[in-house]
Amino acid sequence: MQCSKIAATAVLLFVCAGPVSQAGQECQWRPLFDGKTLTGWHKVGHGEWEVKDGAIVGTADNAKLYGLLESNDVFKDFTVRFKFRCFSGDSGFYVRTMILPPEKAHKMQIQVGRDGSGTGGVYESYGRGWLDKLSKEEESKLYKPEGEWNEMVIDAHGQKIAVTVNGTKTAEVEDTPDYRAGHCVLQMHAGCVMHVEFKDIEVCDDNPQPQLKPVKPAADGSIALTAAAGRGMGPKIKRMPEWKAFGEWTDADQVEWLVEVPKAGAYDVFMEWSAGDRSAGNPYAFNVSRQEISAAIESSGSWETYKKAKIGQMTLEAGVQFAALKPAGKFTTPLLRLRAVRLVPAAK
Repeated sequence: MQCSKIAATAVLLFVCAGPVSQAGQECQWRPLFDGKTLTGWHKVGHGEWEVKDGAIVGTADNAKLYGLLESNDVFKDFTVRFKFRCFSGDSGFYVRTMILPPEKAHKMQIQVGRDGSGTGGVYESYGRGWLDKLSKEEESKLYKPEGEWNEMVIDAHGQKIAVTVNGTKTAEVEDTPDYRAGHCVLQMHAGCVMHVEFKDIEVCDDNPQPQLKPVKPAADGSIALTAAAGRGMGPKIKRMPEWKAFGEWTDADQVEWLVEVPKAGAYDVFMEWSAGDRSAGNPYAFNVSRQEISAAIESSGSWETYKKAKIGQMTLEAGVQFAALKPAGKFTTPLLRLRAVRLVPAAK
């Protein structure tokens, strides 16, 4: 697909001037990747993500689970741009997504892959599948030779998602369902020999969302992940101030935190919650980075009675990490009311 001089000029003006917000003002680009570390991102699933020569490099060898790198921040109305190259396997860039256990990233994925894979197309994961993409012939005309960097711009505003690759529009979808804020996620497909690279990832956020602040440890090294410090994500979950808790969960809801682990080592994990007798047995999972505890809800006697109990132990690395409590399967009764999760250094 050849661009006319007029179209090429329009693309040049877009790149130079930057997107215009819905308020009619030029918004400012900010980096989502510092070029040196994975600060601001966390790993989910299998495979390895690392930084080499200013790029995020994803590699895997026929991994059983997808390899995902999820942004700590969430976005609703925004434009993201980045450079990529894929040497082997099948990759993607998710927008407004949420990961369900163990590594199922739902909603819209923009294909990132080798020439002929549908790069720049929009795919609804765990939904309708392909929604829009170029033909292989059109894709090959815009794709750069292997080893060279391709440039992608994804514009996600309201129900509409538009994608350009190397200055050419490759997809446009106007019926994005269940429109709400979510994470950006880089993907490595399971069952592939993977090598994909991303760099110069920047976002122009038209509708900034409240972002998490790291929960700092107490003097004794324990960390209290309270409902007040968390972020509820999903279609139904809501904060219940009168109970200092989160409630009204569906299997697509979760609570997220950033946690500042002061010292590497073993931590006992305690939870404070309430649940009625009919909710006993509902499945849930709590994870910090790639460490996870899966269990079943125990009744606290009533929804008004809160219980504190140890749910397991984790070995954690030091530093700021992403934590989440989420359902780990289907359930038909209310999951729980979550007041807090507490990490306590294990006694030696």
